[in-house]
Amino acid sequence: MKSKQYKHKLAITLIAIVAVVSICCIQQIDWFTYEKPILKNVSLEVYKSNDYSSAIYKNATARVCITITKVSSKSRTIVWNKTFDAIELAQYPSLDNALLQKVSISNVFDEKEHLEIRSTVSYYANGSVLEIKEGVLLPKGITDGTLTIPI
Repeated sequence: MKSKQYKHKLAITLIAIVAVVSICCIQQIDWFTYEKPILKNVSLEVYKSNDYSSAIYKNATARVCITITKVSSKSRTIVWNKTFDAIELAQYPSLDNALLQKVSISNVFDEKEHLEIRSTVSYYANGSVLEIKEGVLLPKGITDGTLTIPI
């Protein structure tokens, strides 16, 4: 009689284990969603925002550095970087003729990552240096962004 009770308990235990394992396997599909990477596009515009024709600006120059970083909760990876050489302020184009750069960043997992677009404008005049930093984010759901960099 004890043997029958033991077999009965064993069968119930095995059925319970199989049920729990099955539920966990089905739930695991929901836990691990397989996201497809997307393409994010960034437009960069560099232009002079003032009239630098005055003699005071004659030898003043500006250099522009732009960095795009892919950021997740675990890491920061620079995915694009460009430096525009220092030129005289008066030589930068106006807004109508702005220097344009379009950058496409592939393999962005939008649920887990975002892009940070940062610029540093370094002004050089009379032996002094002034740096101005700006930036924008391309968060989840946004695939196109623009960073305007007025000089």
